[in-house]
Amino acid sequence: MNNIGVVILVRYNSTRLYGKALLDIHGKPSLKYLIERLETLFDKSQLIIATSKENHDDPIEKFSMVNNIKCYRGSLNNVSERFKDAAKLLKKKYIVRITGDSIFLDMNLLKDIISQIDEKYLLFSNRISKTYPVGQTIDIVNLEEYIKYFPAFSTKDDLEHVTSYFFDNKSNFPIKNISNKLGVFRSVSLGLDDLEDYKNANSLIKNFKNYSASTSYIEIYNYYNKLKKN
Repeated sequence: MNNIGVVILVRYNSTRLYGKALLDIHGKPSLKYLIERLETLFDKSQLIIATSKENHDDPIEKFSMVNNIKCYRGSLNNVSERFKDAAKLLKKKYIVRITGDSIFLDMNLLKDIISQIDEKYLLFSNRISKTYPVGQTIDIVNLEEYIKYFPAFSTKDDLEHVTSYFFDNKSNFPIKNISNKLGVFRSVSLGLDDLEDYKNANSLIKNFKNYSASTSYIEIYNYYNKLKKN
């Protein structure tokens, strides 16, 4: 675990849900829920928030300072470069890439993917088979290899989606696909991307009995499904 760092990609100016990174959810900024979960598994020195240099992302840097978490500010649109440069500051062999809207990311799921790290792979991901809910997406990259291939990134997708280059050229790279052995969980999103997600998150924190940073994604998924049916 000491050889692993976490880059949290966050921006304030989401078009579907403006300011979602720091929206109040039952008295707490939304990003705080993700940080609390990560702190059950990592030391703060292993975490870095990567946002843009744009003025609208100033509140994210302030959040980082208040919560004593490193913050890197880089390009708004070249997210892959921002990820790379933030990751280098952590000085770890493997870097977990997650987004700030994965506020209820399940740490047991992350631990499971970490347990599958093998030096023969460049990338470990649970996004390929799309069996986990939105909001539970995890990529882990070998940073040295990522830096090595970064100069080949050229398309908009390459620069915007961090790991797209490897998926688009998967025959050339050793990628470990982690699929969900329990089935497909895609009927509701556990992320924070639009107003419905925001309403669901508020309902969860307000009404779910004994919610904690260890509440599993399956429990949250089942709760959201009940809300959808009501």
